[in-house]
Amino acid sequence: MTEKVFRTIVNDALEFIKQTSEESFDKEDTEAQKKMQKYVQKVALRADEYDSFVILEGSTFNKSRVHFGNTTQGNFSLIKKTFIKGKYVPLLSDNGLRGVVNHELRVMSKNMGLGDDLCGLFDEKGKKRFECGKCIRCGIMGFLSLKKKTVGQSKNMPHRLAIRSFLPEMDSIQIIQEYHNSLDDAVGTVYTPVTTSRSEEDEDNFQDEGKAANFYVMEYLAPGGRFPIMLTMRGMAIAEMGLALMSVSKAWYTLGVGRHKNGALTTWEQEMSDWKLTYDPLLSEKETYTGEELEELINDIKRVAYIAIKNNLFQEYSIAEIARKPIDKPKKKKATGKKKEKKSKEKKTTQR
Repeated sequence: MTEKVFRTIVNDALEFIKQTSEESFDKEDTEAQKKMQKYVQKVALRADEYDSFVILEGSTFNKSRVHFGNTTQGNFSLIKKTFIKGKYVPLLSDNGLRGVVNHELRVMSKNMGLGDDLCGLFDEKGKKRFECGKCIRCGIMGFLSLKKKTVGQSKNMPHRLAIRSFLPEMDSIQIIQEYHNSLDDAVGTVYTPVTTSRSEEDEDNFQDEGKAANFYVMEYLAPGGRFPIMLTMRGMAIAEMGLALMSVSKAWYTLGVGRHKNGALTTWEQEMSDWKLTYDPLLSEKETYTGEELEELINDIKRVAYIAIKNNLFQEYSIAEIARKPIDKPKKKKATGKKKEKKSKEKKTTQR
């Protein structure tokens, strides 16, 4: 039986990475440069430079309860509610899932000495986030807000890792409410309570006996919710895929998501049987990996990334030179001498 194409690519990446270090890599060797781009990192960012998709599809479970966030506005919550067919349905926020992965990739970049320390921080007004365009996070997740003087006229760079969540399996979903108390009203936060109450009797008890008087109800998703998830990677080298997979797993399960990072969402690391990987080349047939085959494949992809980190092979990203070139607009033709003369005669006739 012939070996699958993507499995062969990962094997070749492992062989290449084991023999390559920062000192041994010859930047003048064209063939070595091509392999570096294919197996380690595509440094020059271009949105149209890919020949396949690598798609991870599966389900994530919240093994711990997860806070609903702002239930009145839904602007800052990992889990949002929508009303479908007469029932409240919780939805995972794709931006929330991306955000915690962004954080993990930036931390990884700093540990490798790549990018700008200010990347990811907001300005003094809290409105604009600075994105350096050089670190691992910017290279994999894309960026929008660089100044023109830094990257020519380019404002948007490719988002090479897409994270999408879908409607949950409703049989697995349970929304729970808990009562909390506080000395003060829960204001100035991004987790607005569902209801609050404060009576004169509560006030008296607080003044006389020191009892907390402010009661409010908060909503949580009970452990065990099952959410279908899709991760799509394009235009990424094998080691970059390894960094992405490491970051998603660390961010969603180990670091945690939601308020106080209490939510632990499973990935293929915890529930491999719930996932499958599809290698989808643009010009040939798809390949699917599941079970032990998938586990070995993911472990080898991450191994390529670990060795690349150890051998100092990752670099800062840059904008592809073609993206910097101005688009020449067709110049207007200047009127010839005869045409000018004709126009001036017409002008005089009109004036008469």
